Amino acid sequence: MSQAARSREALPNPEAGVHQVQIYQNDETLVEAVCHFASYQLQPTEAVIIVVTDTHLAAIEARLTAQGIDLERAMRNAQYNFIDAELLIASLTGSGEFDFARAESDFRKLLEGLLQAYRHVRVYGETVDLLWQRGEKQNAKALEALWNRLLERYSLSVLCTYRMDNLDPAAYNGDIECLCSTHTHFLPSQDPALLEQALAVASENVMGVSLTGMMKSIAKFPHPTTIMPASQASLLYISKTMPVTTEVILNQVRAHLADQNPPSRRNA
Repeated sequence: MSQAARSREALPNPEAGVHQVQIYQNDETLVEAVCHFASYQLQPTEAVIIVVTDTHLAAIEARLTAQGIDLERAMRNAQYNFIDAELLIASLTGSGEFDFARAESDFRKLLEGLLQAYRHVRVYGETVDLLWQRGEKQNAKALEALWNRLLERYSLSVLCTYRMDNLDPAAYNGDIECLCSTHTHFLPSQDPALLEQALAVASENVMGVSLTGMMKSIAKFPHPTTIMPASQASLLYISKTMPVTTEVILNQVRAHLADQNPPSRRNA
């Protein structure tokens, strides 16, 4: 089973009120996560909205088709709906600034129309990542807040993806916590079990003691605002309590994961 497939299995069910964020470093992880979210136990009473770039659309639709989703029929029934993320941003920034009021109004109309025919809507959005990668992090955060308002009002679940390296020390200078502040679930790009194993080895190498016990304790007490694997929560804890050690730990984790998953096996 590929790393992307194992990471996909960690995604929670797309229930109402869930706002997930999947970190990714390669397109395979993104495509697997989106297709799992869009198709997992999809009921006739549910609709899907995919806000995605052309770069990822073909791979996502090919995977959904391979999973047995009749996209043509779903489109005819408005069960599957596609929005071009790049064109969406362009249409909402005609005046030079992102028009959040218009964005919220447009999405409300779309959701209300779909919810007349369906009981629940799943939304995947790549727009936030496009804004983030362009350095518009405040706009990305504001758009996430917009989705959280919609989540409070409608029967809705949301998945976002961000291209980010959660083993980069710079990510612990506020970026990961920023994403946690607007999402109910945070998933690293690595398989959680492999990340936990790598962190246990790294902590023993660097500090002389394994953090396995701490990770088990963290697993029993989820992050107060965001649910995440215990290994990722432990990395956040280390970044706050042992900032000098953080970079060394992360480098050791990366090295261990590379040993466990050499290039010849990464796409197996």
